[in-house]
Amino acid sequence: MLLSACGAALLTRLALAGVCLAKRLAAVERWARTGHVVRRCAVVAIGVATAYLAATLPDVFPSLAIPGVLDGRSVSGLMRPAPFGLETLMLMALAVHLLHVTVTSARERREPARVEAAG
Repeated sequence: MLLSACGAALLTRLALAGVCLAKRLAAVERWARTGHVVRRCAVVAIGVATAYLAATLPDVFPSLAIPGVLDGRSVSGLMRPAPFGLETLMLMALAVHLLHVTVTSARERREPARVEAAG
């Protein structure tokens, strides 16, 4: 139980930070779209991590097991890497937008060369 709870906590740590960051990004017009992507990925990652925790609870408490098709233990191994993938998508969205903003700012700051008349 403790291992499952710690695993779920580790899986949600970056996602919770993404939710907090998304609120701040949504306030800045230039970052609003990226903020929405980060928020969606973070919320889904938290949901999957919670489902993973619920699926692994019957391993510790057998009385919580649901017999048949609804037993989540068979898919809990597939749920574990999903939050990592979603967190990677969050980081990639932030990195791509940051690269775009940096390149755009560098192009805007570039001034044409001044030619002075000799004489």
